[in-house]
Amino acid sequence: MSDGWHDVCDEADLWEGDMMGVQVAGKPVLLVRDAEAVRAFRDVCPHQENPLHTGVLDEEILVCEFHNWMFDTTTGEAINPVGECLTAYEARVSGDRIEVRFPAT
Repeated sequence: MSDGWHDVCDEADLWEGDMMGVQVAGKPVLLVRDAEAVRAFRDVCPHQENPLHTGVLDEEILVCEFHNWMFDTTTGEAINPVGECLTAYEARVSGDRIEVRFPAT
């Protein structure tokens, strides 16, 4: 870890259009990759704290498998219901590694 960045996985482990749940420094993290970027969110639905990585990703729309809440993975904003939001973390590709950084507490 340098400057708060945590090494998570090899870039090749997360293909474009895919997502995966990982543990980073003891926290559940959802990684999502699209054509633009790798994004990271807390891997917990704000509704009843179920894991999001078990849901369905259709392009940039993530549907929680437990109650069908829907999120835009480019922003973390909820589509249904409106007004909710995923907790986002910084993510980047450094060399061939995906890294995540949590906000300072």
